[in-house]
Parts: sequence; structure tokens; C-alpha cells
Amino acid sequence: MHTSFVGLIRGTGLTLSAVVLALTASGRSALLPPLRAAHAQTPAGGVHSTTDSPVYAVGDTLHLCYQVPSAGTVTVTDLTPDRAKAVLFSSPDGGSGDCRDATITPPTGKECLQVDFTADDPTSAVPEGTDTTCFQTLPQGAIAEYFFGGTIAGLDETLVVYDDGHATDSNPSDRYNVTVQIAPKDMATILDYVDRFTSFTSGGSSPSNMTDGVSTHLYFRGRGTATASESDRGALNQLLNPYVYQGRQSGRR
Repeated sequence: MHTSFVGLIRGTGLTLSAVVLALTASGRSALLPPLRAAHAQTPAGGVHSTTDSPVYAVGDTLHLCYQVPSAGTVTVTDLTPDRAKAVLFSSPDGGSGDCRDATITPPTGKECLQVDFTADDPTSAVPEGTDTTCFQTLPQGAIAEYFFGGTIAGLDETLVVYDDGHATDSNPSDRYNVTVQIAPKDMATILDYVDRFTSFTSGGSSPSNMTDGVSTHLYFRGRGTATASESDRGALNQLLNPYVYQGRQSGRR
């Protein structure tokens, strides 16, 4: 997924507007209050950037905010999943920070926005600084991406669950990409998670019933307000495991 700021860069993917955001109309202003009100809390190092979620899908709106310690120049660079770099904008900032909106576009994967700051006064306490915030982009309509891999040869699978009840399971080593249907009962559970919980990422250790050396990583795109507990996240991992096996069996036929 690339990133472009409306009116500044076009045709590069994710689209961000160049206006300060007041998201009252969208109902999201409570998630990230105006930075000017919190400017006095700028962390050590002087530059801080955030997005309103760790996980998005193509078509979603991203909300980027950054804080800087004083007047200077802010440059935002897009670090895309395909390892490309693009300077999105470079503009003066009076020291109060800013917020910008974005529309997510392909390619999918891990993307980062790097915010670099250079103070107008080189003798200031923080003459320069940088901060990077990263997020995962899922395909349009996806609500979860579950990676299942490890040290065993060929064990490198990604299950993507969509909001219409189907999933895709792909393995680049075995060169397959198959469709898997999620059982209605399980899909109801997943959609309940979507409604209840905020987006989250989790993973690392393998469930106890799996072969040693296996690791998992889950990217979940929620719309709720509650924070999923470790137990909730583990339960979702366990729910998705059989569909990885189902996809593997179908793909290797």
C-alpha cells in the first residue's frame, strides 16, 4: 500500500488529506483528540506519531497524528510493503503538530509512516527527531489475517478471513491459494469479535497442541470499543487453526 496526500502527491496509493482533522462527523474524534491540546506532553525525543488502529483493510480510513517539540519542518515518508519509499509531504509546522486522514489502498502487508522533524532553531533542545508508526493492511473486506509458520519446510501459510464468510488459505512454498468456507457458527463468533473488540495484533507462541517450532501471528480488524484479553485472542487463534489445516489439505491435492 502506498500513500499519497491529496493535492500533493497522486497515484501512489493510500490517500491522505492535507487538512487538520476534526472527525466529529465520522464519530472518531474521541479516539484521537486534537494534538494541540496535548502538546505539552510531547515525549522525550520530541517527535511522536500515531495511527488510530494497528490493522486496516483496503478502503478503510486511517487517521495519522504527529507531535513535534517546536517550530520546524515535518517530512512524512511512506515505507510500503513492497519496500518502496515515497516522501508524501514536507512542510513547516509551528510546533503544535497536526493530524491527517487517509484512505487505505493496495498493496497489502506491513506499512510504516516515518515522521522526520528538523527545528527552525538548530540550537533548540531538540534540533531534530524522527518517529515511525506501522500498521498492517488487509485486503478489502477482510477482517482477520492469520499467519501460521515455523521451521518446518513448507510450513508458511496465511489464512485471510472475509466478512462474507469465506476465507483464502495460501502457501507460497507449495504454490497454492484456495478458498475455504467458514462454518456459520464460527463465523458468528468472529463477527461478534468484530462488533465487540478494537483492532489488535497478537502472536508468537504456538498453541500447545501444535508441533514445536510453529509460530502464529494474528491481525484482527475490529469495530468495537473493548480490548480483547489474551484469553479472547487465544480462543480466536484456536478457532482459526482448523481452517488452516483444511486449506492445506485442499491446496496439496
